Amino acid sequence: MEIYTYNPKEQNRPDLAFYVLSKGLNSGRPSMRSCPNCFVVQSDTKEERNLLFNYVYILWKADKFSMYFVGSVIPFLRITDFKKVLNETLQNQSLNHHKIRFVFSLIVSMKRKQDIFAEKIKTLRSLENAYIRQHIKL
Repeated sequence: MEIYTYNPKEQNRPDLAFYVLSKGLNSGRPSMRSCPNCFVVQSDTKEERNLLFNYVYILWKADKFSMYFVGSVIPFLRITDFKKVLNETLQNQSLNHHKIRFVFSLIVSMKRKQDIFAEKIKTLRSLENAYIRQHIKL
């Protein structure tokens, strides 16, 4: 595993890498797409990439990176702090890789359901506005 700051001029293997946002309130959030303010986590295999992505996503959701934010206007995460948190987590013997995969799959499932509910709420709001426009002439 190698972690470095993203540079659009450098070539990396996107099938073995993922990206981690380094600036803003969502610093530490992993993504499969690069952005100007991110770190690259380069792995040796796809399986390792997926496992590391799961770890980083869970760390981000658990707000483990937020205590390392610096900056007064736009918070950012230093690469050394990111590496420190990730390495400490990976060296934690009490964590089980199977449990991490299971929890990550649950989180993905819950996110899909949240998206479905958000779409239903949006539809209900549109319906509510349509009823008001149809039945009350203002």
